[in-house]
Amino acid sequence: MKKHPLNEELSPVSSPDAGELDSSQHLLKPAGRGGVRLDIFLDAYLSERRKIIRFPTVQRKKWRLRPRLTISVLIILVIVGVNFSPAGKSFWFAVGENYRCSQIQTPSQSPTRAVALIDQLASQYPDPSFVEAVRSETVSSGLRFDYVGPNGATVDYFANLPRYDYSLVIMRIHGSVVGAPVLATSEKYKQDSHIAQQIWDRIGAVKINDTLYFALEAPFVTYEMCGRFPGTMILVMGCDGFDKTFGDAFVQRGASTLIGWDKAVTVAHTDSAFEQLAKLLLAGGTVSGSVQSVMDSLGPDPQTGSSLGYYPSQAATTTL
Repeated sequence: MKKHPLNEELSPVSSPDAGELDSSQHLLKPAGRGGVRLDIFLDAYLSERRKIIRFPTVQRKKWRLRPRLTISVLIILVIVGVNFSPAGKSFWFAVGENYRCSQIQTPSQSPTRAVALIDQLASQYPDPSFVEAVRSETVSSGLRFDYVGPNGATVDYFANLPRYDYSLVIMRIHGSVVGAPVLATSEKYKQDSHIAQQIWDRIGAVKINDTLYFALEAPFVTYEMCGRFPGTMILVMGCDGFDKTFGDAFVQRGASTLIGWDKAVTVAHTDSAFEQLAKLLLAGGTVSGSVQSVMDSLGPDPQTGSSLGYYPSQAATTTL
């Protein structure tokens, strides 16, 4: 056997190219005959393995629009925009009001301007002289007088109230001095009636002489009434009638002003005050001037200290 010099076997061998390492034929060649040393081979092999395991190459798919998904997203965006934009809310509010009000009989229209006296208090505190005084002043002013007795002031009647096109509405009704202000109706409370309005806190109940009656809250005016007031003056004779939340709701519904008491009030004092107030307004007096004249004449309620107020302040110079 021919021996090779020791230095020939241990002579350094140049590292092959990456392309050469990929060739299995090259790796199988013995050292000194075009092959690589074992340590170089293992180093190259393990280096490639580390790249594959630790840093794998990810092939990213190109993002493409899917027609069905795109259409679905656009539909959702349109629905959200319609429901939550101001225009969308107005649209659905109008749709809901038209449907709700179609279930309530529309009152007959009259071309004559009119005054309504809603006398819910008459069942407990009748005052024929007050009614006659208001009727007389109304007729003398050339307006029609509509009297709504204690059994007529139902929830549906109040819902229809803007449709009557009254110039002046006088509510001789109970109010509330506990909790949020309410306007009492003459309809006895039933848990299974007006369920939706009860759930949405638009009507509640008030106890009058141990009997529960439905009572209107401010959102009722905003969301449950049908039509718009034609610049109607709203006079609330009950306790806490001067409430800015109610006032704003009535004004947003088309009323020109709301006049009422800022605290509890006695029946005798409110009858005297509003008899004078109605006379002044029917004679063409301004809101601020008429209210001030009544307060100068009668003053606050001597028992409760309640005073008259009006809303909004911009209605000071308003007349019938």
